[in-house]
Amino acid sequence: MVNINIDFQKKNGKLSCSDSNVFKLIREKFSIKNPSYKMKRIVPRLYSITPSGSFQVGLWNEISHYISSLNIPVNIEMTHAFKEQYQPDLNISNISTIDGYEYYDYQIDTLSEFVKGGRGISLISTGGGKTLIIAGMCKTLLDHYPDFKILLIVPNISLLNQLYYSFLDEFGIDNITRWGDSNVPDLTKNILLSTNSSLVSDVKKSLYIVQNYDVVIVDEVHTINEKKNQISKVVHNITTPFKFGLTGTLPDSLLANWNVIGKIGPIVYEKSSYELRKQNTITEIEIKSILCLHKDKTNAVHVRTADDNPTDAYLTEYDFIMNSSARNKVISHLVTNLKGNILITVDRRQYIDILQDCLKNSGKTIYVIHGDTPSEERTFIQNEMDRTENIVCIAMSKCFSTGVSVKNLHYAIFAYLGKGGVKTVQTIGRMVRKHPSKNRAIIFDIADNLKYSFDHFTKRLKIYKDQKIKYSVKKIKI
Repeated sequence: MVNINIDFQKKNGKLSCSDSNVFKLIREKFSIKNPSYKMKRIVPRLYSITPSGSFQVGLWNEISHYISSLNIPVNIEMTHAFKEQYQPDLNISNISTIDGYEYYDYQIDTLSEFVKGGRGISLISTGGGKTLIIAGMCKTLLDHYPDFKILLIVPNISLLNQLYYSFLDEFGIDNITRWGDSNVPDLTKNILLSTNSSLVSDVKKSLYIVQNYDVVIVDEVHTINEKKNQISKVVHNITTPFKFGLTGTLPDSLLANWNVIGKIGPIVYEKSSYELRKQNTITEIEIKSILCLHKDKTNAVHVRTADDNPTDAYLTEYDFIMNSSARNKVISHLVTNLKGNILITVDRRQYIDILQDCLKNSGKTIYVIHGDTPSEERTFIQNEMDRTENIVCIAMSKCFSTGVSVKNLHYAIFAYLGKGGVKTVQTIGRMVRKHPSKNRAIIFDIADNLKYSFDHFTKRLKIYKDQKIKYSVKKIKI
């Protein structure tokens, strides 16, 4: 019989095991090969459990499942201190409603799982109404505990303002204040809504303010994906065990995945994009991939030198793609002939300028969004796209992949190189919100018969297949 003890020490779980070989098995299971391992001074593997057995509390569900899979006799002893952290009791028996709104089945299921388990993550695809879930959770908490202090964390200013005005104007919840976008928060309010950047601008000050808040809710929780990032540290150091997260996608990396779960708690509910589409909660999506077959690829290939940087070959190919007049004509032809609002996503600021110049005679109204675009201008562009037709928005993918809501959006053109699952799925999510003017949204995925572009393209196709999104591939010679 292997004796395993689980305790709570220094804000983490503490695992001790009577059999060192079993302990080693558990540690190795929750580790990955270090991608930076090239020299002896770099550790070969990265671990979610320390040599002394310390682990993040939310990871216990995964660890216990693995222990069960070993099929060996074990006796697990868990201290009361750990139980209070892993399965904290909110003692709430009913979910509060919001006047004028009726929850979908998956929204009420998420809320029920949250209050039952006291912490956890809900994986609901973008467009599934996570804002209403957050509002319902806040109302439920405050109806039962009027003095509770609730911290809502969002990744960017767009979501900050969108969520704030939804609470005020749509849900009638006015006991909320903003921290971010030059707003000074009123800390007498029960709900503090903050961006990641506001909390990490001065971590010591932030923790002084929020360390003893009663509940933490993180929207787009995948953004706290690395232990080393500051927002992850802030969330970890907030004392309360009542921590909840919502997202459509968890990180691609296992280690990052374990970190999110460790900070917040286990996945308590899932609803995929496919399920939401079948339920007719979100708009149907179709991917039309265009594979550009470049006749002359000479300038796309990097000539190696002794001073090479590992990214030089990739940047050479990206420069070739950006400046390919033939490829940009493909995009221009699409834009000119499509009727409805169009989003074009890129990964480099320079590409925005190039495409803006290519599309100046398209007959469309052109807007751009990049990292320096003020929040007021972003809000104006989103409102214009929801209000009118014939608009093209060229945006940096990192600015438009998370938290931007435009319902009146009919087409998207992926003009960038990219293979990341989170970013791809999140960007697709910008298209799925329902609107009377569309019964489906179409995404044109532009790819190339070049080394990196084609490799990234094949990985995106796998994502489409996994998401059960209909896609086709058309090859054109340019």
